[in-house]
Amino acid sequence: MKTAKFKEAYQSSFLFGFIEKFSGLAQNNIIFRQREYFRGRKYEYPEILENSRVFRPGWNMVEKILPKKGGSFFSSLALALFFLIFLFIPIKSWLKNTYPVEDLYTFIVPVALIVIAVLMFLRGRAKKSESINLTLADLGVLFLIFSLIISSIMSLLAYGQVKNIYYEGFIWLSYFAIFYIGRLIFIAKKALIVFLTFNLGVAFVLSVIGVGQYFWGVATPQWIEGYESIGTRVFSTLDNPIIFSGYINIFFFIALGVFFGIKKARYRILMTPLFIVLFTALVLTFSRGGWIGFIVGIILFFFIYNPKYILGLVSVSLLSIFLLPREYFYRFLAIFDSRYSDISAVSGRIWTLNNVVHILPQHLLFGVGPGMYGGEVAFKTSPSIVYMEGIQGGAVPMQNTDNQFLQVLIQQGIVGILVFLFFIGVSIYIGLIIYGRLKDRFLKMLSLGITSALAVFFIQGLFTDILQFPQMSLIMFGFLGILLSLPKIRKKSY
Repeated sequence: MKTAKFKEAYQSSFLFGFIEKFSGLAQNNIIFRQREYFRGRKYEYPEILENSRVFRPGWNMVEKILPKKGGSFFSSLALALFFLIFLFIPIKSWLKNTYPVEDLYTFIVPVALIVIAVLMFLRGRAKKSESINLTLADLGVLFLIFSLIISSIMSLLAYGQVKNIYYEGFIWLSYFAIFYIGRLIFIAKKALIVFLTFNLGVAFVLSVIGVGQYFWGVATPQWIEGYESIGTRVFSTLDNPIIFSGYINIFFFIALGVFFGIKKARYRILMTPLFIVLFTALVLTFSRGGWIGFIVGIILFFFIYNPKYILGLVSVSLLSIFLLPREYFYRFLAIFDSRYSDISAVSGRIWTLNNVVHILPQHLLFGVGPGMYGGEVAFKTSPSIVYMEGIQGGAVPMQNTDNQFLQVLIQQGIVGILVFLFFIGVSIYIGLIIYGRLKDRFLKMLSLGITSALAVFFIQGLFTDILQFPQMSLIMFGFLGILLSLPKIRKKSY
C-alpha cells in the first residue's frame, strides 16, 4: 500500500512530468520495477530491461548495426568512431610532437562524439521504434549533465569566464556522448568479442613497451621526487605513469572477466601472458593510486565471483612481496619522509586540501564552475581567478589536484559532489545487478570485470584527477555504456 501511494504521489509530481516529457519515462519504469523485485515480487531484471520504456532512440535502429545488407549510416559511423578513439588513445603521445593532437581531445573528438550521439538519438525518435531502458546509472549520467550545466551558469554569473567552461565542458560532454554510443552500439556478441580482442591486444602491446622502458632505463625525472631514488616509471606511449596505470587497470579487469567467461582452456592459456605483462607493467608504473585501486578491484571481483579465491590471493600476494623491486617500497615509505611533507604542503596534496577548505565556503552549493579549479584546463587558461582565493594567494597553482572528488567539490559544489557520488554508487550497483541476472556466462563475467574496473577507476580518483585524463575517462565511460547494454546483446551474430 505504501509503495502504491508513493508511486501515485510521484507520478502526480512536477518531477515525474518533467522526466516524462523529456525522456518518455513510462509507468513501469525500472525504479519501481526494481523496488518491487527487492520486495519479493515476481519481476526479474531481464523483464525489466524488456518492458521499461525511456529515451526512445529505439532498438530497431540499433539492430541495423552490423546488418547482413545495408544498414544505418550513423550507426556504422558511430561504430567506426568508437574503434578509432580506442586506437587513437595509445598513439596520442607519439603524435603530439608532430601534430596538434591536443585539439582532438579538446574539440574535434568531443564534437564528433556529440554529433554522432545526437544523430543516433534523433534518428531513433524519428522512427518511433522500441525504446531502450533507463537504469539508475542513466539517471546518474543525466544528473551529472544537469549539475555541470548549473555549475557553468553560476560560474559565468560570478566570473564571466567562457574559455574554461568551453574546454572543460566539451571534455565532459565527450564522456557522456561515448557513454551513450556505447549504450547503443553493440547488440551482436560477435562484434563485442572482436572489439574486446582488439583492445586487449593493444593493451598487451602497450604493456610490453612499458616493461621494455624499465629495462632500457628510460628516465622519467619529471614524474618523481629526487629523494625517492626511482629512475624509471614506465608510461609506454601514454603521457605519464598515472594514466598508464589507470589504462592497465581497466583492461586487466576486463581481461579477467573475459578469462573466467570463456570455457575453452586453450583460450585461457593464450591469455596468461597478457595478465603477466599487464601486472608487471602496472608494478613498474610505481603509481600508488594504481596499486591501491588494483588491490580493491581484485578483492571486489573475487568476493563477488567466489570468495574462496581470497585466501589464495592473500597467499600469493605475500609471496610476491619478495619479488618486487626495491623502488616499490620507496614509493610508500616516501609518504612518511619529512621532505615529502614539506613539498606536499607547498605544492602538493596538503596544499590542495588547504585550498579546498579555504575556497569551498565561498562557493558552497554550486562551486566555482568547470575548468576553474585544478587540472590542466584551469592551469593553462586562467588559474589566477580561483587560485588567488586560495590559502596561498595563488603562489603555486598546481596543474593537477590529485583528487577528483576534491576537484568536483570545488568546481560543482555540494550539489555536484552529491550527484557525483550518486553516479558512482548506482553505476556499480547496476553493474552488480546485471551480473546477478545475466544467464550467458561470457556476458555475465564480462559485466563483473567492467564493474570491477569501474570501481578501480574511481578509487584512483582519490589520488589523481582522473577526469582530466581523457585517455582513461573516454575508455571507462565507453565501457560503462557497454555494461548497461549487455542484457540486450544477442548470442547469435549477423
